[in-house]
Amino acid sequence: MHVRDLPLPLRLRNSLLNAGITTDTDIHALLAGEGGADAPPSATTSARGSAIPGVGPTGMSQLKEWAARADAQATHSLPEKASSRVELDETSRWNLPIAPPEPAKLADVRGWTVTKSGPAAKSMLVLTLEPDIQAQIEALIPTIKALPHVKELGVEVSAETVGRMALIRGLDALQRAHSTKNGAGKPEIAAKSADPGPEDVIPTPDPDADVYETPEGWTKCSPSDKIPVPEAVLHDYYSQNGWFRYWGMVDGTPIYFYWCPEKRLQDLAAFPGADKSGRRIAVQTTPWGPGHVVPTKWANS
Repeated sequence: MHVRDLPLPLRLRNSLLNAGITTDTDIHALLAGEGGADAPPSATTSARGSAIPGVGPTGMSQLKEWAARADAQATHSLPEKASSRVELDETSRWNLPIAPPEPAKLADVRGWTVTKSGPAAKSMLVLTLEPDIQAQIEALIPTIKALPHVKELGVEVSAETVGRMALIRGLDALQRAHSTKNGAGKPEIAAKSADPGPEDVIPTPDPDADVYETPEGWTKCSPSDKIPVPEAVLHDYYSQNGWFRYWGMVDGTPIYFYWCPEKRLQDLAAFPGADKSGRRIAVQTTPWGPGHVVPTKWANS
């Protein structure tokens, strides 16, 4: 299978393709430490000890997780020895009379299917999406995971979660666009003039950029802003390493943090000290690289 069709983050897939690793066989050879007879020369060289540009420890961990899942699926799909008899525990909840299924209702409409299997059952919408749209959904998973309300709820974010969010928000935008005064006679004009609102746009960084643009909602502190005395030491630590101080609003409360837009400087370890309460700098993962959050009311140790 080609690398671009594998369920891997877009940035990781691009790095593999740039290194000449184009198939799942090449990835297995890379993880095994051997290039393989059919692997391209660049893939063999990477597998034998030179790092792949753009693939760090996190990327290698993602590759290993994918390989483990792929091996598990391959093992699970192997044909088992046929058996003419299946014994179940009489007390098992599966050992019950099987009721005849209710007639299913299907409706095919240009690439999507709606199915129902009972009066109280939920409808299932099956969509046929192009590979580039699927790649966009996969690339948005880290962004959705980083949203504050998603973290508070502890929701497991998957491609299905992002797809559902995009569908619901898109429907809401369409409904608002066609409910305007111009929408009754000219729906196309209404759709173009309707303001989708900031919640309908999920920003994503350029995976190939060496320097990120400051994300919306992050405000960089100016040199004239006063730094609280208890935070002077940690501020010097980040400033000397090329990081900058920012602030943003979370639930109406300003939160201060440090971030560097340059990728090459983003591997900086968090400030090693703690305040007198034992609190330390929190490292927050974002699509634009890690941010180091300062706990509120930081006090001298």
